[in-house]
Amino acid sequence: MDEDLEHLTESQLIAEVKRLRAGIREHRDSTGHDLCWHHPKLWGLLPEQVTPDVAVPALRGCLRYRESLDAQLPNAPRLTEEYENLDKPAASSRFQAPMIAVDFSTMSDLQHKEKLVTMMQALYAEDKSEFPVDQSRFGINVECLAANPSQGRIVLFRQGELLCGYALLIPYWSNEFGGTLLFVDEMFVIPEARNRGMGRRFFKFLDQTRPFEAVALALEVSPGNAGALRLYESLGFRRQKNLVLTYSFTDDPTDGI
Repeated sequence: MDEDLEHLTESQLIAEVKRLRAGIREHRDSTGHDLCWHHPKLWGLLPEQVTPDVAVPALRGCLRYRESLDAQLPNAPRLTEEYENLDKPAASSRFQAPMIAVDFSTMSDLQHKEKLVTMMQALYAEDKSEFPVDQSRFGINVECLAANPSQGRIVLFRQGELLCGYALLIPYWSNEFGGTLLFVDEMFVIPEARNRGMGRRFFKFLDQTRPFEAVALALEVSPGNAGALRLYESLGFRRQKNLVLTYSFTDDPTDGI
């Protein structure tokens, strides 16, 4: 049944393991009423697409499952609201770290250049690119965008004096969307500031301020980054059927195509 694994390259096997781990973690991290749901998305990660032969349990079986949670997780928080009366975003926030006050501002000088470059390096260490990235140019790229904000902006995430994240915004005209499409080229939040609603608040900030008078947003997400994908889709981002292809120009314009 798993003969397909024998034909995968090392990088493809690693990607497959990451994809499966992300699905398992998403299932593991379910909480509240989400624990009660049927989970076809999890077994949808398998290559064979079949319709499971499922027998729906009696209600008493569901109650036994709930009782088992009381025994196995006696110190876990309990929801008191019934499902139909539950405000899911508000309820889920009770299981997260408290939201922090954060300011979003466009980088206009090089005061935070070194810290920003360090965060860029951390981003690529966590979410490795499929092709070599010349990280020695990060500092030059920061200087270029800070000096030419019409080509793109670096948005700094700050909590008081603490620089806790950044995003790179690159605008381009889209005939399909009939205006400027704003590409979120990179977004990074330091680990100690994560899971506090910062990403959600950043996209709300973009919706309110509309940089470059953008009519739409676009971004990329690694297939194995299930948490980021859930966030983006909950905000209204939709997967596109078209694949994104890239081509790198050589130093010699006579080479290549």
